[in-house]
Amino acid sequence: CEKPRRNAGGEPTLKPPTGKNEVPVLGGVLLDGFEGPEYTVWAFDSADDEGVAQYVADGATQGQKALRVTLRGKGAKGRFHLRREVDWDLSQASAILCDISSPADGLSASLASKTNPGEMLQECKPVPLNKGVNRDVRFALDANNWKNEKTKWEFSGPPVNLQAVRRIMLLLFTNDESSGSFLVDNL
Repeated sequence: CEKPRRNAGGEPTLKPPTGKNEVPVLGGVLLDGFEGPEYTVWAFDSADDEGVAQYVADGATQGQKALRVTLRGKGAKGRFHLRREVDWDLSQASAILCDISSPADGLSASLASKTNPGEMLQECKPVPLNKGVNRDVRFALDANNWKNEKTKWEFSGPPVNLQAVRRIMLLLFTNDESSGSFLVDNL
């Protein structure tokens, strides 16, 4: 996350996540270092394209490992949908940052979440990626570039219910690529 907002007394108001991989970083909180399944578990959504995921040391931008997602041919949907079940309060965060290595120019990534009450599904407008390492890909939490039921599925409103995030999702849009790998780290 970007630098947390502060209360009137100057203290940070961002409630950090709970979990084994909790590591403070300057100006924010490390939400996931992708160090391996003993720390956090990310899953693929079965409705999207297939890939092979593994934790690797080569290319890590933070810590010892990163998550590599390798394309398995051209998929029908043109995206990977990674998800993780969480119990986070992101209501005071202004953005989530992530390092993403892309196999080609012109691909993009988006952040989505499911929040309570009502399991509200929402997604931010995709962010373009360049081939290679894209450090600090920024997914704004304080901008009107999210879509959900309240915005009638148009990218025109802010995210809602960020005090009760139950699932975080990273969407990697592959377009017409049929080979190569994404590398995700430092969320």
